[in-house]
Amino acid sequence: MSPKPKKSDRQLASRCAAEIRKLYPDAEVILYGSRARGDAEPESDLDLLVLTREKLEWPEEDKIIEALLPIELDTGVVIVPVIQPYDLWYSKKYQVMPIAKGVNCDGVTV
Repeated sequence: MSPKPKKSDRQLASRCAAEIRKLYPDAEVILYGSRARGDAEPESDLDLLVLTREKLEWPEEDKIIEALLPIELDTGVVIVPVIQPYDLWYSKKYQVMPIAKGVNCDGVTV
């Protein structure tokens, strides 16, 4: 069964992706976790995998977090971005990790 996020969660993830792409236009943004599966509780966070061409250092990652803060404040939903470069994420080492298995199972590209 493929993941089926609620329309409101998909819209929220799309809003986040738009902000992220203002900073990193080539970023791939994937919604995963309970909001991607459609079984989130009202207090559930919004899990996003952000894939970038290059590894970002902390100041660049912080820019993404800061860009998402107004959305968090507006919606009351905690947004949790996991930021990784494409090559590391798709490496054999990462693909056996539990987070990768979860994203591969229920992730939805936004």
